[in-house]
Amino acid sequence: MENKNLDFQTVKKYYKEYISFLKKVKLYFILASLLGGILGVIIVKTSTPKYNAHLTFLVNDAKGISQNPLAALASQYGAMSSGISLSDERIMFLIPSKKILGQSLLTKLNEQDLTLADKFIEIFELKKNWGKDTCLVKFSKFENLKIENLNYAENKVIDILIRVILKSKDLQFESIKKKSTSLVSQTTSGIISIEFKSVDEIVSKVFVESIYNNLNEFYTQTITQSLKSNLDMVTKRADSTKRIMLLKEFETADELDITNNVIKYKAKVNAGRLRKDAEMLNLLYSELIKNKEIAKFNYDQEKPVFQVIDGPTFPLEELN
Repeated sequence: MENKNLDFQTVKKYYKEYISFLKKVKLYFILASLLGGILGVIIVKTSTPKYNAHLTFLVNDAKGISQNPLAALASQYGAMSSGISLSDERIMFLIPSKKILGQSLLTKLNEQDLTLADKFIEIFELKKNWGKDTCLVKFSKFENLKIENLNYAENKVIDILIRVILKSKDLQFESIKKKSTSLVSQTTSGIISIEFKSVDEIVSKVFVESIYNNLNEFYTQTITQSLKSNLDMVTKRADSTKRIMLLKEFETADELDITNNVIKYKAKVNAGRLRKDAEMLNLLYSELIKNKEIAKFNYDQEKPVFQVIDGPTFPLEELN
């Protein structure tokens, strides 16, 4: 009985000591929680948010021409497809290229004098690292707005910006794939997603839209280049033939007026020759018009269709 009482007293003693200890450290826990909360609020308030611009677009590769009855006629006149086709892999390769990304950086911001590239130089604070670079120390801003026309310093800055942007991981792009099944492996859906995060809301939106526009323009020009050249050539020939044909018709009419009252058959030879020339030109013009319509049809059918599904709109998603 005495041992049991002793055990109870010991437990009671430890319990009181534990309660006393909790009372002492309670204040520290409260202070630590309060300081942690204040620190969290300060970090959120002082940290610069990033604005996320997201754009998705659908790619349709216009290859239906090969199944059209006019394709047989088109092949007779050298107006068939250029052979270049769209693919998600090509688009994924082109987006980070200097041709697309570099040209997108040269887009002007709301008709201001600054380009996206100039704004990115400020955002990334790149000029402070150019003091020792003799070719960049005097660089102020971009004067040329075409990637092909950049001077030495502008080319170097564009290369630096592309590396910084890609390294930052703020630019993300991907091809949306269809889910694979037990029967069908993962395949492309023809939908491309482009996403960019920046501390400047306008920059994020304009940059994503500019990448899309330059990609669309580049692909359209590349795929339809030979067909456009063929259409321009046929159109030019048809126009010149029409001018000559009309001239011959007027000359024929003049000659007939002159020989109208002439009895000798020899005097009418020139009129007959002019009439034959006009008829030949008429036939040639008809063929050229047919060729022109085929070339135009093939050109319109071959143009790839880039269609925006969802584009960035203000206000953009804010990320902390």
